[in-house]
Amino acid sequence: MHNGTQTLRSSAAGVSPSETFAEVSTVSAAAPLMSVRDLRVSFPSEDGLVPAVRGVSFNVLPGQCFGIVGESGSGKSVTSLALMGLLPPGPGSIIEGEVNFGGRDLRRLRPEQMRKLCGSEIAMVFQEPMTSLNPAFTVGDQIAEVVVTHEHVSVRAARARALELLKEVRIAAPERRLDEYPHRLSGGMRQRVMIAIALACRPKMLIADEPTTALDVTVQAQIMELLRVLQGEYGMSIILISHNLGVMSEIADEIAVMYAGRIVEQAKSAQLFENPEHPYTIGLLGAIPMPGRKRLASIRGRVPDLHALPSGCTFAPRCPFVEEACRQIEPTLHPTDLQHLTACRRAPLDRVL
Repeated sequence: MHNGTQTLRSSAAGVSPSETFAEVSTVSAAAPLMSVRDLRVSFPSEDGLVPAVRGVSFNVLPGQCFGIVGESGSGKSVTSLALMGLLPPGPGSIIEGEVNFGGRDLRRLRPEQMRKLCGSEIAMVFQEPMTSLNPAFTVGDQIAEVVVTHEHVSVRAARARALELLKEVRIAAPERRLDEYPHRLSGGMRQRVMIAIALACRPKMLIADEPTTALDVTVQAQIMELLRVLQGEYGMSIILISHNLGVMSEIADEIAVMYAGRIVEQAKSAQLFENPEHPYTIGLLGAIPMPGRKRLASIRGRVPDLHALPSGCTFAPRCPFVEEACRQIEPTLHPTDLQHLTACRRAPLDRVL
């Protein structure tokens, strides 16, 4: 990792936000399956609007795994819910921007059109399967319901498909588990059931929001390997959301790092790990346990209050490389290399080490 990213870049001791990744980097020959442009999400509160997502743009290519990483409160999950149209309508949230999927702007679809699309062409695996699965129905019934709803087959055919899916997600004794209730399953098995539900109609895209949360390390590795294998078998795209760059390294082709509602760095996975160009990314990499690393790095301070974002760069209060100019104007994404974007005005960081 570039000599341990130069020992964590010494231990961590352009383009407007609305412009797209494609506009500041080499565009792939393949047309994107999903194209997100200047996505903004705000929530009203007693103190005014809270900007949870601030001008996020990215492309996801067919068959690609696109990772979104950041601390809690960075806007990752809100972004995924906005893509799926699952945020509360009306005064509950204010959403702007474009989400194009297969040539359709999802934000312009009617509710009945989105219901038809979600589950059949785009599916989602949520953070906590115990609260996502219905405790009153067997896992077989819950998988079969998706098949019946979208494919209009008989209950018997849907049950047969449910059994097939349990086998595909590597659940032991699937014939018996088909009639089990969620509380009878372990956390890892429940997450496999959630993946089976998401894959029931062979979607083109899977959004996995923290799919390994609350699972032990061994089960995390099994779930990530399962997603990798199933991606190859189904030929689908994946948007993988996590706070853990170590998890991302196992499957993601391209990674966007989010902080305070914005993408602050975006690059191909290997390039991001080899040569990070934002101090926040360097801090996240330093927190990954690695052989020979006796002490993990920490990022001082905490994610800023979205009600009162600091002036200039939102990471400036926590940044070891901060200058006075960083506190004046919020830096915009700009390329430092082929298909590598950063929102750090001091990049490339090799110059400041």
